[in-house]
Amino acid sequence: MPHNRLQFKGEPKGLNVLTLLSNVVEALGGEALDLSMPCRHDPKLVQMKRFSQHQFFLEVDGIDLEEEERKWRREKAEREKSQGSGPHSLDSIGVARLP
Repeated sequence: MPHNRLQFKGEPKGLNVLTLLSNVVEALGGEALDLSMPCRHDPKLVQMKRFSQHQFFLEVDGIDLEEEERKWRREKAEREKSQGSGPHSLDSIGVARLP
């Protein structure tokens, strides 16, 4: 079924949604709609492109995930170095003890 032949149950034969819409536009003083719906693109040029997560973030958002990971690891190492890398007591991280 062509995409311009949407037909609903109980609809009079030969009448479709686009024809109905065109008739409404004409009744309101507009020009009839072109219902031929010619294809306006070259199907050979329309392709699905698959991205890896890294490619997507880089091409769409301009974010290099590998660089962000390196930066995060560097900052984490600096935090651990400044705080000490051992386990923390509740007092050292500011958790109050109950009496």
